[in-house]
Amino acid sequence: MAPKSNTNSTNNITRKGLSKKESEIITDLSEKHFKIITLADIQRESSATYGTSKSIASKLVRKNWLTRLKRGTYLINPLSAGKEPAYTEHEFIIASSLVSPYYIGYMSALNYYGFTEQTPFTIFMASTIRKGEMKIHGVPYRVIQMSEKNFFGTTTIAIENTKVNISTPAKTIADCLDKPQYAGGILEISKALDSAKDRIDMEDVLAALIKMRSGAGIKRFYYLIDLLSVSINIKTRKLLEINITSGFSKLDPLASKKGTFSRKYRLILNIPEKQLVGDGET
Repeated sequence: MAPKSNTNSTNNITRKGLSKKESEIITDLSEKHFKIITLADIQRESSATYGTSKSIASKLVRKNWLTRLKRGTYLINPLSAGKEPAYTEHEFIIASSLVSPYYIGYMSALNYYGFTEQTPFTIFMASTIRKGEMKIHGVPYRVIQMSEKNFFGTTTIAIENTKVNISTPAKTIADCLDKPQYAGGILEISKALDSAKDRIDMEDVLAALIKMRSGAGIKRFYYLIDLLSVSINIKTRKLLEINITSGFSKLDPLASKKGTFSRKYRLILNIPEKQLVGDGET
């Protein structure tokens, strides 16, 4: 399946001239189809010391031939003719070098799988590492930190011959039910679940939510599959019912606390039902 990312970054980059050595390094690495490089790559191509390689990298960043992604890791800006080349690179490739471990998730994964028509401007990633939001060539990259026990359910896809980690379709839905704020809210999740219901096994979604111990996610899942008339077998429904925790959770954490209290689902129904079915019109 082709990626359904938001459009590739297209910021203009004003660049300065290169020394002969710098030009040789950039040209050699680009001819070898390197897009993201490390100091070790520069050191190997230049036959320089580590310290000199750091200095070369710093100069190339200042001249806008490289973009620093993280310490010791850089993106080669394109070799298009002219001083202001249009930058194009798939955001998932950039994301794959920003933090480790990681996987593309939440709204970004929903978009990739075609479960939502919304094109997210922010690239969402999951990791066990805490890292602040980054902006690279105008595109925000947001890392959602999760515990190691919740960091599972991934697969590998190929983007322009680069391997990228992404949540599986079932784990994507589970993650979004657990944290709707990173998926555009419960309305988008309702649409996504309706789109995915014939393409993924709902038992896998429930199994992921149970493994995550996401009480609120399980409640939202229970409510939405009934609302959307999603078919599940008796065994799955029984498992769903016995995993409903006490206390009330908000159906949509982005919405007001005001709403109807549902004892069956243990939810505060703070979004009108008519917004969650059909085309979402009020």
